[in-house]
Formats: sequence, structure tokens, C-alpha cells
Amino acid sequence: KEKQQIVSLKQNCFLFSQLYVSCQVRNCDLVEFFKHENQAYPPSLSQFGDLRHGSKSDLLVQLEKTTESSNEAPSVDALVLDGAALVNMLKPRGSKTFEDYFRDIFKPYIQIQLHSVRRIDIIWDEYFTDSLKSSERTRRGKGIRRRVLSDSNVPGNWESFLRVDENKKELFVYLSKQLVSDQSWDAEKQLVTTIGSSVMCFKTKDTSQIEPCTHEEADTRMMLHVKDAVAEGHECVMIRTVDNDVVVIAISCFKKIEQIKELWIASGVGIFFRYLSVHNIANALGPQKSHGLLFFHAFTGCDQVSSFGNKGKKRAWDTWTSYRQVMETFDCLSDKSLSPTAVVDHMEEIQRFVVLMYDKASECVTVNGARMDLFARKRKGN
Repeated sequence: KEKQQIVSLKQNCFLFSQLYVSCQVRNCDLVEFFKHENQAYPPSLSQFGDLRHGSKSDLLVQLEKTTESSNEAPSVDALVLDGAALVNMLKPRGSKTFEDYFRDIFKPYIQIQLHSVRRIDIIWDEYFTDSLKSSERTRRGKGIRRRVLSDSNVPGNWESFLRVDENKKELFVYLSKQLVSDQSWDAEKQLVTTIGSSVMCFKTKDTSQIEPCTHEEADTRMMLHVKDAVAEGHECVMIRTVDNDVVVIAISCFKKIEQIKELWIASGVGIFFRYLSVHNIANALGPQKSHGLLFFHAFTGCDQVSSFGNKGKKRAWDTWTSYRQVMETFDCLSDKSLSPTAVVDHMEEIQRFVVLMYDKASECVTVNGARMDLFARKRKGN
């Protein structure tokens, strides 16, 4: 596959060179020429028609440099768990039925976590048929549909089972209902779990601030539960996840959660597990850069947006650090109440940012101008 890519790129380069020479011979407008692509999918944004998936973890490395991560568990009042990540981590080893899985695997894990906190929230993803995320889930492979009942056998291939949306929906509902209906929990503790757009609680509480909720992913919905926990007096909260997107969202939202003292993220698994102090990272970045992190992360490559060709998160971060004029642009475009013309209004700064990613010494102000300049210089160098 790699050889095919190299051959294809060489052919594209040769074709582009021929077109460029032809354009010069016929006295065509070179500026206009470089405004257009010479192939169906721009290689800078696409991998032969598919999204170009970069390494999101590279951004986490840059964020961690602003403060110190820790291997020691911090003292917190509440814990918010990414449910989908949890069932991926908790394999049904030795469990024959789903009832066994809840009793022997899932419940003991929650019990252990509940020893050190006063409240636990478990947030599950939802799966909409018309979602942009459908393509990403399809890319991860297919599985076999299995019903989730107390006496149903747990499938031998847990990863394959979790690739089917309907399987996960039933599993999430089953675990949630089992969790809150169990009367063996400490009466002084609180358990909250989502179920579709609603929530269920072990002890009765006001849920008007967290339901109904139309968020598809736990990534954003967890922040609502963090805010709700803080409103009930839990000033130090921790999120357990394996998704770097959650780190970005948490940093961008931290300053908006009133009365919160500390927000931690327990991230990664195995040797990569550590505790990230979101509050310290947000303070180190400052309010404007923390908020602008949302657009920066989406623009430079995430699940549904291609990353730039040969330019990863580190290069983009370094460019942002040196080109501070784009700070206000990223901050503005991270706001949910954007005007219809917001992107157009900030296009000059965005283009300049992209140009500097590819050539930090360039004086070009447009992407098309930089393409022409880089191509011309490359030909002279040959």
C-alpha cells in the first residue's frame, strides 16, 4: 500500500508539473491556476478519498508540557466515568451471562471507585443513525448482533460484540438499570447514570440541569454532569476516559464552571495511565487559548476532520505559539453562537496560519499563493 501511495504521488506530481509548464507556455494566469486542484481529492486533506487520520495524542503531549502530570491519585469528591470506555476496559473474563458480568466485573469496579468519592456519574454514548460518527464506527469494523438479557450468554469476542451499535445500546441500558435498582449501595453515596436522553439515580435528586439531554457523545455530556456535581457541593471532580477529545473539551470548559476548585482527568491505560490536572493546564494556557483550543483541535484534525498532510498536532501547536495573531480567531470560532459569516470574516488569519504551518518563513498571506511559491521553489531546487 505504501508503494502504491508513492507511485500515485509521483504521478500526481508529474501531471501537475506538465500542467504548470503548459500554463506558462500558453501565458495563462498562474495565480488562477494555483487556485484549483488537479485531482479529485486534495492530498493535503485526504488519503485517497478517505479522511486523513493524524495522531490526536500529539496534542496531549504539548498540553502536558504546560504543567506536571501525576501518577498519584488526587483526592476528589465526585467521579464522572465514560461508560463506553469503561466496558471496553472491563473484559468479561470468566462471566458466562450478562448477569454474571454485572455482578462479578462491573459492580465490583464501581464499588471500589465509590470508596473514595461521594458521587459517581456514568455517562453513555448514544448512537444516531444519521450521525457523522457512523462512518467512523463503520471504519472500526463489524460484529454480530446479540441480545442483552440477564440470562443471555456473554459473547466470546467482546470487541466484536461492541462494534454493533444495537448491542451497545442494550448493554448500556441493562447495566444502568441494574446499577440503580441494586439496594446494596451505601445510602450516603449517590449514583447517577444516563439512559438515552434521560438519567437514572440511586437516590432521588433534582435532574433538571442534566436531562433531557440531546448530546450524542459522552465527551460533551460529561461536562454537564461535572457542572451538576459542582453545583451540589462537589468542588473537586475527576473524569475517567481514554479519549483525548475529552481533555480538550474539559480544558475549554473549565473556566465556565463556577465554584469548581479542581478538575482532573484519569487518562490512558496500562503504562500510559496518568492523572492530568485540567485546572492547572487551563490556568497555564489562559482563558483565551483554553477556549480557542476547541477550534484548533477540530481544524487541525479530529475524528470527522482530516488532518493536514505531513503536518501533525505538534507542528500546528508550534505555529499557534509563534503566530499569536490567530489567538482571537481561534477563540471566536470556538464559540457556539457563531454568526453565519464568522469563518469568512476570519479567513485571512486562518489562511496565514496554514501557510506558516507549511513554511514558517513564508511571506505569503493566502494558501493559493503559498502553493505557487512552494511549487516554484521546488522546481528551481531541482
